[in-house]
Parts: sequence; structure tokens; C-alpha cells
Amino acid sequence: MLRRPFRPVLAAAMLLLAVPAASFAQTVQEAARNVASACEPDVAEFCSAASGRREVGQCLSEHKDSLSVACQDAVATLQSLRGQ
Repeated sequence: MLRRPFRPVLAAAMLLLAVPAASFAQTVQEAARNVASACEPDVAEFCSAASGRREVGQCLSEHKDSLSVACQDAVATLQSLRGQ
């Protein structure tokens, strides 16, 4: 069992670690929304038969050289946030 003086320190450390993780998740979600918005015309043109995020993502990857600049930039930002 931890001594009492260490409990507040441990709680503060856990809180500090949780905040960046939540901020990162929010940033990834925002980047994903940007991809959906920026790539909407590209998805309609190249990936209309795809169903679900995975298939759409694969389709965008297959057509990456033909995507609009806005879509390419949004995808690159999301991939860099995800470490891909």
C-alpha cells in the first residue's frame, strides 16, 4: 500500500497523463472529420461502391495519386497523427 504523501502525487501524475491522451484522441477525431469533409467529392468519384470506413480508406489509398490536393493533405495529416 502506498504511503499517504504519495497518493496525491500519484493522482496528479495520472491526471497529467490522461489529459494529453484525451487531447490526442480529440485531435485524431478532428482530423478524421477533416478527411470526411475534404474527401467527400473524391469518395463520390472513386469509391462510391465502397461500404464502411475500412473499404473507403482502402479505396482512397488505391487512388491516392488521383485524389484532390485537399483530400491528400487531410489524409496525410490523419496518417501522421496515427503514426502511419
